[in-house]
Amino acid sequence: MTADFLTWQELRDIKRGEFEEAANVWHRISSRSTADRETVRKAMSAKLIETQESEAAQQAVRRMGRLIQNYDYLATECGLIRTALNGLSADLLEPQRQLRQALDEAAALAFTVNTDGSVT
Repeated sequence: MTADFLTWQELRDIKRGEFEEAANVWHRISSRSTADRETVRKAMSAKLIETQESEAAQQAVRRMGRLIQNYDYLATECGLIRTALNGLSADLLEPQRQLRQALDEAAALAFTVNTDGSVT
């Protein structure tokens, strides 16, 4: 099995801000999921429990309980994706900075960095 690695060109060109923007979108989805969970819990399920005593109402409350769990799961998973994206962006910061510095130094010395990474 072979591992895939970034080329120096790919590392140079990565737009880390795009990972951070994507992480922010996942955060908004997570926040929305949490808000929706609370709506189901407080506005729907609690009201049903307060006002109804039938078997159908009890079944509906159980189903809403599963929906609440799904919202919790969604919020958690979105949070994990957000953390991974922010972590990736942070992990790429220093290697990208070092690469760009090395490329600038090579250019200042009139060296050519070839596509395979060799320098002439």
